[in-house]
Amino acid sequence: DWVAAGLLQNPELTVGLGFPHVAPSATRLTASFVQDFIGLATLPSRKKIAAAERAAIQLRLAHEAINLVAETKRAFYTLQGDRLMLAKFQTACDAGRAGAQLALLQHQAGNISDYELALRQDAYNAFRLQTAQRQAALQQQRETLNRLLGLGDAQTGWRTVAALPDLPAKEPPLDRLESLALAQRYDFAAGKADYAAAACALGLAVDTRFFTNLGLGVQYERDPDRQGTLGPAINVGVPLFNRGQAAVARSRAQLRQISDQLEAGAADIRADVRAARERLLAARDIALFYRDTLLPGQRRLLELAQQRYNGMLLGIYDLLLAKQHE
Repeated sequence: DWVAAGLLQNPELTVGLGFPHVAPSATRLTASFVQDFIGLATLPSRKKIAAAERAAIQLRLAHEAINLVAETKRAFYTLQGDRLMLAKFQTACDAGRAGAQLALLQHQAGNISDYELALRQDAYNAFRLQTAQRQAALQQQRETLNRLLGLGDAQTGWRTVAALPDLPAKEPPLDRLESLALAQRYDFAAGKADYAAAACALGLAVDTRFFTNLGLGVQYERDPDRQGTLGPAINVGVPLFNRGQAAVARSRAQLRQISDQLEAGAADIRADVRAARERLLAARDIALFYRDTLLPGQRRLLELAQQRYNGMLLGIYDLLLAKQHE
């Protein structure tokens, strides 16, 4: 479309022959070669409109590429975290299996009832089920990441590193993010390019509303006496019925529509930035709470449970349960 906007319309060649019905008159020949003048005069405007539309498409493609990068990173970190969680569930499942095996031996020795044995086995089976579900979900996440990375069959043997990266010491500055997003978001810049194209199209529609057709060229005519004449030819469309009012109204409506979409898009971008900032801060607070409070507390509980078990103040099943919680 951008290339076509820079091309002139093809000229029109018209040839007419008039055959006499009474002798001895000769054949009359007329010929005209006319070039559309409106297309020539509006060529710069049409090229400007096409350039703005082309820029909008390029910006939207860049926005899609950035979204793909973000989606791929999100999928990678999710997979990495879920892989570590699966390892933790397998550890808890191992503790449950040890408890179930011990319960079976105690039941065979007559030390626990059928109910207690079934209770231990049911707890172990619940962990087995959760582990299997997480393994299946992890495989689906790998395939999702393979698709995002565009990997073929021979390239899907990759592995993630063992641990997630540590939390950064501090977050980057979170002030003025809304204005930064409006200045740098490619989708918003594409909307501005759409607006520029629509404004130029409106101006073109207004300027050419009375000139539906205007052609300039030359005309040649040879009469029956073989006398030839050559002169200018003008082809003018008379705006009796269509004065371009529909094209102008359409262009104005499209300009208003794009303007409203820009305003709505700016509001959505500001809301997205605010929501993302709050999610980031909340996620950091939760991660810090896990790291500094919850996990150390669970490890301390396990140490205390081990001490009580060593002092024969706590049963083996309570110790295994503390390990599962940790």
